[in-house]
Amino acid sequence: MALALALVACGEETTTTAAPSTEAPTGAPSEPPTGAPSGPPEQAPPDEAEPPDEEARAEGDEAPAPDTPPVNLLTVAPTSVAVSSVYEGRFSQVERLVDGNPETAWNSRTGDLEGAWIAFRLPPGARLSAIELTVGFTHRTARADLFTGNHRIRRVRVTRDGEPLGEHTLDPSSQEMQTIPVSGPRGDYRVEILDLEPGTRDDWREVCVSELRVMGHLGPGEAPGRYTPALGVEGLPALPMAEVDSDEAVEDLEIEIESFTVLWEAYEAEQIHAEFQTGEPGVSGEEAQSFRQERRESLGSLASVVAPASTEHERRLRELAAQPVGIWRWRERRADLDTPMAALAVATQNDPALRCRVARSHVQLLLGRLVELAEWERESTEWSEMEISSGSAYEDADADPEVVAAQRDADRAQRELTQIHDLQDTWASDPAGTGRRIQAAPRPSSPLLRPEWDALNAPLRDAAQHCRQ
Repeated sequence: MALALALVACGEETTTTAAPSTEAPTGAPSEPPTGAPSGPPEQAPPDEAEPPDEEARAEGDEAPAPDTPPVNLLTVAPTSVAVSSVYEGRFSQVERLVDGNPETAWNSRTGDLEGAWIAFRLPPGARLSAIELTVGFTHRTARADLFTGNHRIRRVRVTRDGEPLGEHTLDPSSQEMQTIPVSGPRGDYRVEILDLEPGTRDDWREVCVSELRVMGHLGPGEAPGRYTPALGVEGLPALPMAEVDSDEAVEDLEIEIESFTVLWEAYEAEQIHAEFQTGEPGVSGEEAQSFRQERRESLGSLASVVAPASTEHERRLRELAAQPVGIWRWRERRADLDTPMAALAVATQNDPALRCRVARSHVQLLLGRLVELAEWERESTEWSEMEISSGSAYEDADADPEVVAAQRDADRAQRELTQIHDLQDTWASDPAGTGRRIQAAPRPSSPLLRPEWDALNAPLRDAAQHCRQ
């Protein structure tokens, strides 16, 4: 099966009105989804008009002229977005809420259903005119309809700075973007899920939302910029910078991307190989002490260059740097990769060239990790084959079904290692072509390799979006 967008939780991997948006998302289908309602569902009475916010007006948050078309503030102004939880702690789930792709989705933590929430922060001058979102996971795979299989949102409550603005009913049968008619000035808004339509799969117990748009207007005299919202889990991060604002800041980011990549790649290769060979950490004594120091310094430096863009990511990096290394296992080290890469993605979000470098470095590190794991898998299956063959009771060991199965596993492991090795070898010289090959390649059959392979999806998507070649 070709590598596809990671569909985790929500089946693999809220209405007031089902109205078309004024701004089409990137990659949105040109035709409405099959089964979309031909007319809007019954709609609850509109909320009462919000009283003027005198403090906001004093800061310049004047209501825009009625004939000004609304825009998606998440893409043209400094905003931040957060969710109540993410599936299996994967921060990349938040990105899928605002990536413009209706075939991906934010997935809440399993069991986080009624009471789950999505929040966003608007800057001074901006004014909200409506919230648009999907009520579920608007994607169908060859095996399942992820929209009907999962929970869909029926009713939500919207608040601003903790004050209720109203409750709204949504249409759980519609895959279209649905509009919640809420208006107001800058502030922290929250959409809390009150009621859900259960899906056809009892074991899929996550809230899924494929897309969120925050429609509104910039302040008087404000020109639209190019932004990606700062992202958070359980709390809203600080508003992002419009751009990397100096040559020195760009150079600092370039240095930190490179130094972290080199440090993590070298340690990862040594550790994985040694752990699977001996069952013990690959570094110890003075070498381990030296690595701990380098790790703390690298994560601390990353935190310093990320801080202007996201205090939330700075905090996470400093917390990670303060954690003792201890006796690591290869799965536990994912935080030492995922956390810095998420932070660097935020820090470089408005500089396409730097964001490209982050994405490509992320893919490079994941491919190196895959090679180490695939080499261990190959060695393990070969050793197993030899043991089974030597202990076979058959006169002709090759006729023993257990030996045949072990040989098949060893051959499969060798093929997968060769494939991943080849992709790693060509990534640096031809990242665009190699990225396409990765997406077209069959997913490894080994349970050891599949999660790492699937983790390639998010940085590959970032690289395709931000890299020119």
